[in-house]
Amino acid sequence: MINEKAQKNKNHHLSITEYPHLSCLNLTFAHNDYIEEFFLQTNTSLPDNLHVTVDYQGFKHVTQDFTSNATRNNCQKLRSLGLIERDQVPEYVKEYFPRTKFL
Repeated sequence: MINEKAQKNKNHHLSITEYPHLSCLNLTFAHNDYIEEFFLQTNTSLPDNLHVTVDYQGFKHVTQDFTSNATRNNCQKLRSLGLIERDQVPEYVKEYFPRTKFL
């Protein structure tokens, strides 16, 4: 996904959007609004074993420094995670993604 502009009208879904066939998601050039859209469990249900590439700072913001319960469920489904602009992944971040391989 490439869209670095904020959403004008954030759509608060009446139902959860599911992506059962999604296997790879690149949010490197996505505004934080779109990262939030995919990872808030009130908006989206992601499939297990998903590979995600995302900017570290944006993901850190959306997950409230990797502590938010609202994003934890979808984050725990990730098979692998590529964090752009971050070479070393802190332990507390790894704990937030118990099944995830960091690339």
